[in-house]
Amino acid sequence: MHRPGRHVLPGRFLLRGRSVYIRTLSKSSSRPEEIVSVAKKKRRPPVRPPDSRPAEAVTVGWMLSVTTTLVCAAMAVVIWLVVRGHEGNDLAMLLVRYLHFSSIVTALISLGLLMAVLKLRREPPPQSIVVTAVIISILPIAAAIF
Repeated sequence: MHRPGRHVLPGRFLLRGRSVYIRTLSKSSSRPEEIVSVAKKKRRPPVRPPDSRPAEAVTVGWMLSVTTTLVCAAMAVVIWLVVRGHEGNDLAMLLVRYLHFSSIVTALISLGLLMAVLKLRREPPPQSIVVTAVIISILPIAAAIF
């Protein structure tokens, strides 16, 4: 009864591939034993309920404000590095100041939205994302102070 492609387990089970076969006695069959196939259930992680729409909206707004802070601060640094040694570039320095001011405003908004995200979401965002967002938000503020 044992075929080379099957593995016999103790008790009344036969394993083959992804199915489990159970030996049972059959009343309708002339043979004393019959093999009945039962599909093996895959273990799935428990399904978490989705966050509410306001929580999702605040999370998206938070990530957009962090991204805007990063872009404004990076553009301000790049333009400042390009024009720092040249004289007569008052318009470019005005753009640098405007971008730096914009990055400070969006940094404050993103820090405020971070508090809302941590309060509204069922499961907080990954810690690495939170730490990176806080560092991105603090850098323009620290640059303005020093």
